[in-house]
Amino acid sequence: MILHKTSRDSGFTLVEMLVVLGIVGFMFAMTPVFDMSTLSRVGAKEEADVFINLLMRARNASVNECCGEIDGYGICVGEEYFEFVLFVDGVEEVKELIKRSGGVDVSFGECVVFGDSGVLNIGENDVVEVVFSQSVSSTSVKINHEGGIIY
Repeated sequence: MILHKTSRDSGFTLVEMLVVLGIVGFMFAMTPVFDMSTLSRVGAKEEADVFINLLMRARNASVNECCGEIDGYGICVGEEYFEFVLFVDGVEEVKELIKRSGGVDVSFGECVVFGDSGVLNIGENDVVEVVFSQSVSSTSVKINHEGGIIY
């Protein structure tokens, strides 16, 4: 008489497979959620932070050094660089180039210029808004007439 092996001796049972799938699913659920929008917010925020630091430098330089032939200090936004600029008799002289991080768009293509006493050269009730955007997120920086920075 020949004895046959039953199929129960090899493979996994349905219950064992469900337990393993449950453990793997739980492990995936416990991992932190990471998506590209989180990464893009960091890039836009870092770019805005650099811009704010440069604005404060320009405003302080305007307050401390303005008078006479110096019209003021400013920050110009280019494709690849922020420019720290000195304005003398209406002519701009680039003092420093600061490399921008790639992939962040800036909705401002001009210069923010602080005149005597750190005041912006705009109307009293006007506000300059600079928006940094990358993918689906954005960060804005506003500068009022008195040179106050709102972030």
